[in-house]
Amino acid sequence: MSRQNEAALQWLICLGCRVFGGILCALVAIRGVYALWATDLREDVVLELLYCLLPAANVIAFLGIRRGLLRGMVQAVLLGGFIVVYAALNWRMCSALGYCTTLNATIWMTFRTPAVVQMCEGLLLSVAVAWLEERPLTKTERPA
Repeated sequence: MSRQNEAALQWLICLGCRVFGGILCALVAIRGVYALWATDLREDVVLELLYCLLPAANVIAFLGIRRGLLRGMVQAVLLGGFIVVYAALNWRMCSALGYCTTLNATIWMTFRTPAVVQMCEGLLLSVAVAWLEERPLTKTERPA
């Protein structure tokens, strides 16, 4: 494969990862905006606001930060905060309704929710784009 073809392929893969990652981030942000509109903010105001606003901050980080590794680090911090907040809200709800088994089970239930999975996928795509953008296009020479 020629150098131009390799560069074009790398550019297309980066573009595809960016588009798909942006769609995933937007879906999570839309879910957060809907949750802000639909939630009752009379109880646990800070947790509810963080649950709604961290996905929006994830989209802002995805669109606003140009450096790939910095974007990935910021998204990782936002993902960690989102998981902690979401697990706390899940624990509060299931303990109030009486169907909690253990804290560990609640945390794993949180990891399996679509919002967390989509944020993880968006983070992985951002890291993939950062890796592809930093990857040199030179071929390594093989020993004869």
